[in-house]
Amino acid sequence: MYASRLAGEPMTAKLPNENDIFFVDDDEMEVMLVERYLTHSRVKNNLLAFGSGEELIEHLVANADDPSKQPALLLLDMRMPSLDGFEVAKAVRGLPSYSKTPLIVMFSNSDNPSDIARSKEFGADEYVIKPSDGPAYIEFLNSLVAEV
Repeated sequence: MYASRLAGEPMTAKLPNENDIFFVDDDEMEVMLVERYLTHSRVKNNLLAFGSGEELIEHLVANADDPSKQPALLLLDMRMPSLDGFEVAKAVRGLPSYSKTPLIVMFSNSDNPSDIARSKEFGADEYVIKPSDGPAYIEFLNSLVAEV
């Protein structure tokens, strides 16, 4: 089921394993914030950040045969120079080892219906409007963890 949601709404999909969460964003401040909020959430997965889609794809190709180095989740910033989140999602889904997994979440400030539709078309599993503050970020991250 494909969904778009505000960050405060619960995620349909949950983290499938304890592998790292891969976060692709060219904004270093955003990466630092997500790292900080992750430590205050129930998520136990580590975060591995990439500054560009090219870095991510290079890493995925190099580690395609090692299940322990494959991500549990890809968080893709939609707006990046060079390859944007749409192109990254499409490229990841085009790699044989990643055609169905990992879970891909498009992360954006946009609530434009065409962006939401395009992210699904390019292979994202969910579309999330970026949280506006710390508590909303933590709530979003907690929504990735199955209830115990």
